[in-house]
Amino acid sequence: MIKAFVFLMLISICGLKLRSQIDNKQKNQVYLELGGPAIIASVNYERVLIQWDKLSIAARIGVGSNRIVDFNQTLNPDISIPLEVLTSVNLNSTGTFKLKFGVGNTFNSTVILSSELKTKRLNSQNGFAQVGLHYQLKNNVAFSINYVPILERYQNLRNWVSLTIAYVF
Repeated sequence: MIKAFVFLMLISICGLKLRSQIDNKQKNQVYLELGGPAIIASVNYERVLIQWDKLSIAARIGVGSNRIVDFNQTLNPDISIPLEVLTSVNLNSTGTFKLKFGVGNTFNSTVILSSELKTKRLNSQNGFAQVGLHYQLKNNVAFSINYVPILERYQNLRNWVSLTIAYVF
């Protein structure tokens, strides 16, 4: 499953076009997400890979951080990298309102205190799903609100929300 996410991310980042299924409309987004799979905040890039009449499939990659310094006040950030495959459905004829669904994986690297009282990095993964409403203004700015259930370390379910502000191009 992780290999499929990485493959889709490489397609979107390299800008490969799937012939005749993508037009030249706005298919890229850069956005700030508060909450969501990166927990506190993240900056994300999303690209539409396949687009039909009212339905599109996109891939997303982001980077976020919960803390910048560790408990010794040393620059040692916690890092979260969410990867997601999502689909959106236009709810109106202009495409300004969309319903989005997605599933993904977040790679986390967190600084913890070891038993020797030293900094230690703990790497983990969380699965997540996402469902939300997306609204795009005429000036290429978009907003969304999402419900994000997170399967923490693929063991514990956490209910979360996210708010995003995006630039669409």
